[in-house]
Amino acid sequence: MIELETLAEAIRRMGEESLPWRGFLVIAERYRKLTKKGDPYLSLKLADASASIEAVLFSDHPAFERIADPLTVYVAVRGNLERSPKYGLQLTVVDIRPVCEEDRELGFDEDNLIPVTPYDIEAMWDELVDLAGEVTHGALQETVVKILAENAETARRWPAAQSVHQAYRGGWLEHTLFVSRDARYYAEKYPELDADLLLAGAILHDVGKLKELDGGPTYDYTDEGRFVGHVVIGAQMVRDAARETELDERRTLLLEHLILSHHGEREFGAATLPKTREAVVLHHIDNIDAKLGIFRRYLAEDPTPGDWTRRAWELGKQPLWRGEAD
Repeated sequence: MIELETLAEAIRRMGEESLPWRGFLVIAERYRKLTKKGDPYLSLKLADASASIEAVLFSDHPAFERIADPLTVYVAVRGNLERSPKYGLQLTVVDIRPVCEEDRELGFDEDNLIPVTPYDIEAMWDELVDLAGEVTHGALQETVVKILAENAETARRWPAAQSVHQAYRGGWLEHTLFVSRDARYYAEKYPELDADLLLAGAILHDVGKLKELDGGPTYDYTDEGRFVGHVVIGAQMVRDAARETELDERRTLLLEHLILSHHGEREFGAATLPKTREAVVLHHIDNIDAKLGIFRRYLAEDPTPGDWTRRAWELGKQPLWRGEAD
């Protein structure tokens, strides 16, 4: 086995100069494009558990077709980390190939390439299950517990999104738990809220993502995810479970509404706008945790030196401050 440097470690020490780097990466994104002359090339996003980087592979490279193959996921790479005035930080590829079994002797390990939540997954799962137990309405609690139990393995591993926020193993659980904690807090703060419905909706608001995304290392969309989307999938899961638990029609409808409206606006993926107090609260606490997840991602991954990150397109296309008050 050889000593491998992560992308993040290499980026931190490269400064403004080009830096040779070699190691194993996962192809997080891959697009076949054409140059102005009409020649094909691959636009790649390569990543390990610490960071990601953009790369380009032109059709005259001997590995072009193998890297273009969607079945190629993990690659061995040798190249140079460089800062382009026009394109920013990128990896100029010298050699690239699909990994082989012999690479394990050189340090290849899939787990080193897949980012994971910084929090203890089992502890988060136990807390989420305990929160589900705080729902006092019998059939509503049974509905939530049933859906969690049927998706327990997936819920521990899935990301909260493919790329935007908490896009790592355990991200769905982390995001769901944080939103559920907030739901309990606001239910205690505002007595006009239906605490049972708000908490149940928080726990289940993104449950459709467990079917929207697949279990692969890059968490691609399933056919169901592309055709239907997690918002509608989640509402369907609730309707199916409620039928078995004999949850009354009114509560089933209100719970479905929480899921269908939690994105807040149709242009952001909501099937309908929030029409209950609980739906308004759920939308905002979900949005807060998602935005903070985006913020954490930029602080962790962005290689820009100094107190400011590069522009964060998800947060107003502006740089973010990574400094401290003291």
